[in-house]
Amino acid sequence: MLNRQLPNKAPAKDKQVKAFDPSQYQKPDASTLKQQLTRVQYHATQNSGTERAFSHAYDDLFEQGLYVDIVSGEPLFSSQDK
Repeated sequence: MLNRQLPNKAPAKDKQVKAFDPSQYQKPDASTLKQQLTRVQYHATQNSGTERAFSHAYDDLFEQGLYVDIVSGEPLFSSQDK
């Protein structure tokens, strides 16, 4: 499942943007994920499920941004690649 971050403003100069570090990532437990995600999001991300084709919120979205994993926050791809 995807989540999209809009490029609405640049990070402050005094704040460092940290890259995703998989070695520091701890996956939330199943009960936490069930509380945070919709039923479809949980099924797709945790049970190798799928969404119905052409039915998700980002299907017709073509604004610039970065798509990230909804569970981990790991960057997946840029809208330039979509």
